[in-house]
Amino acid sequence: MKKVFAVTFVSLLAATPVLAEWNPVKDTANQVKGSATQQAQQTKDAQVKNATAGAQSVQDQATMAGKRKALGKSAEGKTDAEVNKLYEEKVNHGKAVSEQAKSAATGAQAGHGTDVKAVATQKAQDTTNQKTLEATNKGFEKLNKSLGQ
Repeated sequence: MKKVFAVTFVSLLAATPVLAEWNPVKDTANQVKGSATQQAQQTKDAQVKNATAGAQSVQDQATMAGKRKALGKSAEGKTDAEVNKLYEEKVNHGKAVSEQAKSAATGAQAGHGTDVKAVATQKAQDTTNQKTLEATNKGFEKLNKSLGQ
């Protein structure tokens, strides 16, 4: 019994300096500070995510407006998905016409003649590409103005 009492007494004496250094108020303050810092970081991350999504949305709208303008009346009353499909078809058709014109021009040059139809097709394709590029650039200009850049 005396040994148990002595061991308990020595244990209490050894633990007293450790307990003396512990400050529950400071410990709680550190926990609150840590959770506030974490919450502030989460809020900041959410704001950045929302701002990025908003900028992407504005850019998507400007791109879609450029596509609608390039398609003209054929895009009126269509959904965005339909406009995208029509625009892709137009671009692919333009690429095919361009390739045909290039191959015809190459063939005409090889035959030392001029193919008027190929030259006219190439000019028409160049004009279409230029108008599409201008519409896209105007859309990006609007986007930059709306973002303040």
